[in-house]
Amino acid sequence: MHYFDAILKKQPFVTGEVFSMADITVIGGLIFAALVELAVPAECEALQAWYARMQERPGVKNGVTMSELPIIDVSCSCASRV
Repeated sequence: MHYFDAILKKQPFVTGEVFSMADITVIGGLIFAALVELAVPAECEALQAWYARMQERPGVKNGVTMSELPIIDVSCSCASRV
């Protein structure tokens, strides 16, 4: 967490000036950390501020999870043709 705090002291997002997949990955890690009751250290102020901003993003704020997405059948009946 200290690693990301140091990065976020210098820039608004994990990879720089724009939101990216890296931010999604870190927010996922912090959501998991919260589930296992692992708090962001108090001294990681930049990370805490970033986390608060990320919680306002629609995908996080609305609690969208993979378990809520519809299951799509991707099986192929091609094998029966061979």
